[in-house]
Amino acid sequence: KGLLQRFGLPVFDDNDWRNLPPLKARVVKWESANRFLLDNGQVWEGFDPITYELAGKEIEIQARPHGQFALIVDGVNTTLRVMRLR
Repeated sequence: KGLLQRFGLPVFDDNDWRNLPPLKARVVKWESANRFLLDNGQVWEGFDPITYELAGKEIEIQARPHGQFALIVDGVNTTLRVMRLR
């Protein structure tokens, strides 16, 4: 599978990250200080410390250039880079 398919995102023929829909989910719980579990079973972790309280919140994860992803909380771009662990 390609990188985008492993992260549960659809693959488009032009591979332009700007055309990828955001992943919308609810944070179920924190798994560690910087790792959180989504209601769809995915586990994500921040590259930098996450200072937002995420448990119970609706979040978005948007694609960024070079296979990166950004966390959106309360409709505001937090500029926090995240990666999917599982």
